[in-house]
Amino acid sequence: MNRKLLLYTTLLSLLIGFNFKAFSQIPKPALVGYWQNWSTDLKLTDIHDAYNVIQLAFGTTEGSSLSKITFSLPWNYSKSAFMADIDVLHSKGKVVVLSLGGGNDPVRLDSEEAKQEFISSVNAILQEYNYKFDGIDIDFESTSMAFGSSWTMDDPAPAQINLIDAIKTLMSDYKNATGKKMLLTMAPETIYLMGAMSSYQMDTYNGGAMLPIIESLKDEIDLLHCQYYNAGGATGGTYAIDGIVYFDNSDPDYITSMTESIIKGFPLLRNKGVYSGFPSSKVAIGLPAIPSSCLGTGSGYNSPEDVCRAVQYLQGKISKPSDFSYTVTASYPDLAGLMTWSINHDKNTCGGVYSFAENFACAFEVLTSLPIAMDDFRGIEVYPNPANDYINLSVEADLTGATAFDIINAEGEIIYTGSLLSEVKTYNLDIHDFKSGLYFLRIHSDKVKWNKRFVKY
Repeated sequence: MNRKLLLYTTLLSLLIGFNFKAFSQIPKPALVGYWQNWSTDLKLTDIHDAYNVIQLAFGTTEGSSLSKITFSLPWNYSKSAFMADIDVLHSKGKVVVLSLGGGNDPVRLDSEEAKQEFISSVNAILQEYNYKFDGIDIDFESTSMAFGSSWTMDDPAPAQINLIDAIKTLMSDYKNATGKKMLLTMAPETIYLMGAMSSYQMDTYNGGAMLPIIESLKDEIDLLHCQYYNAGGATGGTYAIDGIVYFDNSDPDYITSMTESIIKGFPLLRNKGVYSGFPSSKVAIGLPAIPSSCLGTGSGYNSPEDVCRAVQYLQGKISKPSDFSYTVTASYPDLAGLMTWSINHDKNTCGGVYSFAENFACAFEVLTSLPIAMDDFRGIEVYPNPANDYINLSVEADLTGATAFDIINAEGEIIYTGSLLSEVKTYNLDIHDFKSGLYFLRIHSDKVKWNKRFVKY
């Protein structure tokens, strides 16, 4: 085979493989949103394009069972259309995850029979949808956490062990069926993490009860996005690692203190052991999309400005704002992203249509070395692709605020920069001296960045 043709074929295979991986791993940074399967107002393909991790809420228990999981669609969404829309999301580098549980449907695996029913029912859903779901999300709340009081970090209760074992079995089954790792995300409430530092919350609500599960699955979990909401507002509170109680009452200190507590870890009360912390690169910040006055969604809402400041402070991009009280002990530039309940709420005009999604670029700059949701934005074309000597950049869309473009290699290094002119629609770019491989052509807008991938052979 001609060497140039062989290289072309190899690089094309790499590009195809890269596209495949784009929806088998968590995008970074991640904007996670929950999509309500009981609402009829939002198709998957109509979700704001900034969301790149779509949580399907929820897979719930059937009837009186605490272990048999079912999943249903809105009446106006056919299964074929739903699955086709997932394909569209995948083509944009997004992932789609089945969230299990929720606040109204407790799940508990108190016996071997319950564990097996949980495993078989979740597997059945994944199979029914042809494994188009990239993984599962554990959103167990309230009585799902009724594990008794004798558990410790080193000796979990039987139902905690059953859940751990069930998740590992599901991951193994998924890998055998698809050849891919099943994504695993978790959305615990703060009470079931930091509640282990409160004697009242431990005695009354089984505070900290998710910690042994998180610790046991630390390597398997791809994203941990704790719910920084519905913790009591101004009347309840949560301890942080500095020994101070913070309130999810539109207070950015709740964001910073809870995030660092999750990352750094802490000893549990009642001699239950030590939680060793969690990698910041897999921690996202979970917040409500709209104020409670809009839909009665509870406490925890922070203004877009405060969310941005809190995230930037955690990342080390800004010094501590004068109105913040919690002082972070380190910076975490690799924070994974944001999560919100819910995408449907974010679409609501009350809080400003998609104000949470639109604020994402303020908190997290999109990394150019990874695929992003805007990769197939209509009106921007790069051709020929693959190419050897020259590529053409065609800009037919009205990209308000876009003034420049870069070319970035697969390691994230900017190797070429250029300016966009309003009167020029096509740019001819010399790539003679580029090494063979995968590249990104990034166009700058005032709020987002558009990427186009191409191969130099």
